[in-house]
Amino acid sequence: MNKFSYLKEVLDRKVRVRIDGLPFTTEGYERPKNILKSKYRKDSEVINVYVQSIIGLPTIPGGQPYNVHAFYETLLLSVQSLHSPETPGKLTEVSGYVRMTQDKLEGIRSDFFRKDENWQE
Repeated sequence: MNKFSYLKEVLDRKVRVRIDGLPFTTEGYERPKNILKSKYRKDSEVINVYVQSIIGLPTIPGGQPYNVHAFYETLLLSVQSLHSPETPGKLTEVSGYVRMTQDKLEGIRSDFFRKDENWQE
């Protein structure tokens, strides 16, 4: 019921009209979610957002913990989202960006992995 309530709060008024008449119950959340997904969700746009997030990661010049952590959190969110049940098999679409993403870590590679030639593994 909390999810259904939150969903109704965040929807635009024009969109909310589509689900206003549905029962406010625990089971009722799945039905409006499915109605809205079928009408508005475009998987290609969702995937593109996560791919752009990975492409847009900044180059990390050194081992500043804050910058490394922010990089990691953004990458992790994007990868997990592309690997979710709602986007099955879409993680493979970004496999070509692995090398580019690794190159953005040149600064921490030289700081932390000097002796480890296989750091990319």
